[in-house]
Amino acid sequence: MIRTWLTTYKKKTVRLDELQTACSGMSYDMFWEEIRQLEDEDVLLPIQASGKDFNGLARKYTIAAGALYRKQAAKIQQEAVHFGISGCIDLSRYYRQPPDIWERDREYIRKLSDFLSQPSPKPVSLQQRSYDIFGDEKFLLHADSLLKRINLTKEMLAVIDEPDPLMMAVQSESPRHTCFHLIVENKAPWHGLLPHLSKTPLTSLILGYGWKILGNIHLLPAQCGCPHAHHIIWYAGDFDWEGLRIWHELTRQAACHSDTAQIEIRPALPFYRAFLRHKPSTGKTNQEESPEALTDLLRQMSTADANTLKTILSDGQYYPQEALSSEELVACTKELTDSWN
Repeated sequence: MIRTWLTTYKKKTVRLDELQTACSGMSYDMFWEEIRQLEDEDVLLPIQASGKDFNGLARKYTIAAGALYRKQAAKIQQEAVHFGISGCIDLSRYYRQPPDIWERDREYIRKLSDFLSQPSPKPVSLQQRSYDIFGDEKFLLHADSLLKRINLTKEMLAVIDEPDPLMMAVQSESPRHTCFHLIVENKAPWHGLLPHLSKTPLTSLILGYGWKILGNIHLLPAQCGCPHAHHIIWYAGDFDWEGLRIWHELTRQAACHSDTAQIEIRPALPFYRAFLRHKPSTGKTNQEESPEALTDLLRQMSTADANTLKTILSDGQYYPQEALSSEELVACTKELTDSWN
């Protein structure tokens, strides 16, 4: 108990009465034995000038950090060998941290180590790499402190810095009477599909950026140079409550507003079916549910797929777009475009 408390103590010296206060629930005999053991291990070094209490304990000690963390360092090193932690990961900062920090980070470090053992990974976006390693596309967005603790850079994870794209990429040669568009919710799939845009009959590939798409979708006919054409738009978002609500509201706006009467919104079903080839993610538990949106989407899918997707949401799981590789994104887009021919 005293050893654990000392790992959270920030000063280099500690008074005996501070130790007694911290261990107020411990009998004096047990307290005395633990102090003596820490003295024998050279963790607590008596300051002779401070004097002693009635039972021979020094009234003030110097804390020998090296000795204090010796057992913890050895334990971490043993676990690193047992789990085969990559040598690229520096664990030394955990030697002098409270044990619960190592316990908290250990599984994340194991996943990073497993990734680092792979030969020459293809550089991808931060969100894509986060999903690849942790099954959570947002984990690495908030993991700077973890990476710093283990001296791991994003370059070592083969992460490329993808700039925020323009909201829309347009093909100059496209149909004029009926125009086809694909909206993806996030930046990573947008970049994954952009190099293949010219091989599709899409007039544009649009970055939805979540709810932002609702504010400017009515500008699409004019922006793509086809103000009088009929515009069919496929929407592919995360399969979670938020993504469903965005698609549903986009559909409602297209149906209700006269200035978007020539716009037809459809769900990009091949993308949602492709999700089912992957393990769903967990963690989005505070999103507002929309049973109506879910029902409207699932009625357009097979009974088996609809039941599986419904169960995933009811179990508190979801699919981020980053679950799909570039190859899968292209295949889903091809499935869409083939249906137009």
